[in-house]
Amino acid sequence: MDVVPGYPMDAILAQPPVPFPSFSDSPGQLAAFKALLADLGIDPRSQYTNLDAPLSGYLNTVATAKRPGDIPQEDWDQVQAQLKAELGDAIAVQALYTQYNQYHSDVFADDGARLQQLAADAQIEQGTDTSGMVSAIIQGAIYTTLSAIPVFGSVLGNVVQTAMNAALGIGTISPDPFEVAYSDLWGTLSSNFEALLAMTGQQEQTILSDWGKLQAVGLLVTATGPDSLAWPAGLTGDLVTGSVPGYEIALMQVLLPAKYRIYRYQGQSNGDALDGVPAWAQWVQGIGNGQWNKYLIADAANASAYPSQQAMQNDVWDNGAAQADVFLARNGWNAFVTIDLGLDCNWAQTTIQNRTGSPLVVTLAQGGTEYTYIPGPPTLALPAYGSVAFSAQYGDAPSGNNALYVVVQIFNQAWSADTPIASFDLHQHACVWSGADIWVVENGTADGYGLSTPVCTPGSYSKSLPGTVSIAVT
Repeated sequence: MDVVPGYPMDAILAQPPVPFPSFSDSPGQLAAFKALLADLGIDPRSQYTNLDAPLSGYLNTVATAKRPGDIPQEDWDQVQAQLKAELGDAIAVQALYTQYNQYHSDVFADDGARLQQLAADAQIEQGTDTSGMVSAIIQGAIYTTLSAIPVFGSVLGNVVQTAMNAALGIGTISPDPFEVAYSDLWGTLSSNFEALLAMTGQQEQTILSDWGKLQAVGLLVTATGPDSLAWPAGLTGDLVTGSVPGYEIALMQVLLPAKYRIYRYQGQSNGDALDGVPAWAQWVQGIGNGQWNKYLIADAANASAYPSQQAMQNDVWDNGAAQADVFLARNGWNAFVTIDLGLDCNWAQTTIQNRTGSPLVVTLAQGGTEYTYIPGPPTLALPAYGSVAFSAQYGDAPSGNNALYVVVQIFNQAWSADTPIASFDLHQHACVWSGADIWVVENGTADGYGLSTPVCTPGSYSKSLPGTVSIAVT
């Protein structure tokens, strides 16, 4: 998912190399070039990639140099103008990336302090399993900046997206979802953040070493509009301030679904708030015809244990997350498992996430038993970067084993309407007989797609909760 409308940096970096003018075709220009190098005491082109070189001093020397009498004025002026243009562009490019490095340090290089605070707010334990995508976390920070600072924020989007595209292409930033214990989460994130920073450094060196790229980027630094790379003085602090809320939301999109679930009452006859549930942990949705769905967020094992006010109000709502997105598990929150309250342990609920950019279709069918009941439609839309959930119930099974059996097939109809890109079987033991154990058997994938490791939570007879599964298409 791209975060800015245009990427001039991608196009510029893809251009074939253009060497710096050698002036070898003109004796007068070559003499002028050698005279300027003598004044400088060094070839400035060898220093464009040296971030400690005094390029401003070199520029001043070139601008104030006196023409030797035996060099034609026209040749002198042309060479002097060329070196001034090169030095000016090199100074501008180095300044651009210096500003980005400061931004990167302020937002991403905090040794995990922000992540640790958010995890403490959400009461995440070291062994809690987490999942997500690094690219979504980085883009979460950039997206909010573009929203808050639409004119100048695009420079950040251009630099970051161009570097991330390249890093994803060579695998130094993983294009695949991660699944790690919370104790290893910062290590996973920080290695990818460092890869992003390393790629911006490589791209800076590439630009500084090539005249075609250098002059193209130098021109954009002084331009205006959505493709501009202008980074005015004082902008870095504003970009950091604009990025932090989105970055924190992106981290909470990893942390909260690891511990909590969305619980839902469907088709209620009034729009009153839920009694006994904190305001920050619930939402009421009007669905028309005088009915409402009511949602709450609570612990996966206890629908009466809610996240703290700090976690939800301060870290989520006050940072700008929309209640509809969180409780409907969309727009980055699709890792949440939704459980319908009122369903007992004879039910199983499955949430399928789509971590790809292609819209998919899910089909459901009864497996090898006549005792499985699927109340919803047999075909479900699974939007790109979205999720979908379905419920199934078993009735009076003659045995406690494998009482519920659903065959799930997932199609990318742009690839094939007949061959699924992924499929799996959903099984659940009878609640009273075998404790509502629930599991998934993968049947295979195709066309480069994959399935994540499913997260399976058994149902509970004592708490009257269905079994749940969360699984992602990757």
